[in-house]
Amino acid sequence: MTEQLEGEPPCDKMVKRMLLEVKERVLHKDRDYVAVYDGEEGVGKSVLAMQHAKILDPNFNVNNVVFSSDEFIKKIKDPKTEKGSCIVLDEAFNAANSRSSLTQVNRSMIALATEMRQKNLFVLLVLPTFFDLDRYFAIWRCRALFHVYFAPNEDRRYIIFDKESKK
Repeated sequence: MTEQLEGEPPCDKMVKRMLLEVKERVLHKDRDYVAVYDGEEGVGKSVLAMQHAKILDPNFNVNNVVFSSDEFIKKIKDPKTEKGSCIVLDEAFNAANSRSSLTQVNRSMIALATEMRQKNLFVLLVLPTFFDLDRYFAIWRCRALFHVYFAPNEDRRYIIFDKESKK
């Protein structure tokens, strides 16, 4: 069952409640939030992530969607990126892939983790598979994994793994 207010994206009641609790912790307990959305191509990972982004950050818009590690780094460091903003790194596979974990780009992203927390940011990473994510993000930074897939009737479905169950 979805719950929706005017101007707000549709969202399952339980997930919305969870996201609002996350929002409260991030904004009032000096934290950040990193979630991963994975699944096969065309299943709706980006759409789901953007729906959740709008709940976490009512000011979220397409200007907070980035497609490369350079854009991601620039957005995090941008003084105009306000506390409590949500940033979606779409197809993060290129930016946070474990096979490139020793590159300068990946080290820069890991170094950004402190800035993400200081700005109390919500960061949603969209990628084809969670298993190619750098271990630091996968194990330590990611608070939830939304695995998106098609049900046999072609409806979009997802399974949520919390920090402990995704390990």
